[in-house]
Amino acid sequence: MRKAPPSPLVTFLFPNNVYVAAWNAFLYDKEFTLYPVDANIRTWNVDLQKLVDSSDEALAVLFVHNLGNTINVPGLRR
Repeated sequence: MRKAPPSPLVTFLFPNNVYVAAWNAFLYDKEFTLYPVDANIRTWNVDLQKLVDSSDEALAVLFVHNLGNTINVPGLRR
């Protein structure tokens, strides 16, 4: 995760119900702020509306296909 110059991305949104391996690299590097996002109760994947509500200029999002359910890829593109 370390690189020069520092990454302009400082805020990462993660689903709150993924395995800790998805978080570990970012936890190790103290440069980033991590925000868990609640899962959609119907799909068990990240709630896309909560991502829209959490928009930020320096934002990155970790998407995972969680528990065998694919994330709503067309919804992500919108």
